Amino acid sequence: MILSLRITSILAALLVGTHQATAYQSMMAVPSTSFYPKNTSLHMKRGRGSLGREVSGNSSSNSAKNKGMGSKDSGFASLNSNIPSRWCTVPKGQALPTEENKVTLLNTNLPTLIDKGINPTGAVSVLKYNNDMYCFSVNCPCCKIPLTKATARDKDVLECNFCKSTYSLTTGQRLEENNSNKGLFGGIVQSVLSSSPDNKGPLQLYQLGEDANGKLLIDPTPGSGASK
Repeated sequence: MILSLRITSILAALLVGTHQATAYQSMMAVPSTSFYPKNTSLHMKRGRGSLGREVSGNSSSNSAKNKGMGSKDSGFASLNSNIPSRWCTVPKGQALPTEENKVTLLNTNLPTLIDKGINPTGAVSVLKYNNDMYCFSVNCPCCKIPLTKATARDKDVLECNFCKSTYSLTTGQRLEENNSNKGLFGGIVQSVLSSSPDNKGPLQLYQLGEDANGKLLIDPTPGSGASK
């Protein structure tokens, strides 16, 4: 029995390496450039959904025109001044997901998000769930596999399809669940990978927004999209 578990653990580790290599090749095939936004006004949303639209004019018109964006309890923060330097423009030719509960990758090519080993294009994940947009790190903090097949479920929980780790889409915190819900393979993979302190971190959430010209922006500051 012990020998069988050891063999299974070794196979799980090898499979992780294979998935990472495939993901690296896939992202390398997508060209990407980035540039910083022009000085213009920005309208953004914090907390649930992490996406807001820019609205020109005074704050009262902002409030009126933004009704219906995202969830009713999410609220907006309006900036009618120059965009803070932390905001960066997402390269042209990329779009937010339109299909519910399906992850789309946005390649930012930002140095702060690039990892030559597992994220060469500085990609982030964007998921549409319950009419809200969530932006988070491209790889699972536990298994390091891209979250392209991850799905959300009740109470805004994101589940990695590979190791079955779960994270809060509002805070990014890793959630503890009964291993019996992960299946034999998922439980073994998570047990093997979770032995390293580097694999126990939270899911990084990022904030999205749009400038006055409709350009998609991202704040790459770790945790910028988490509920305050």
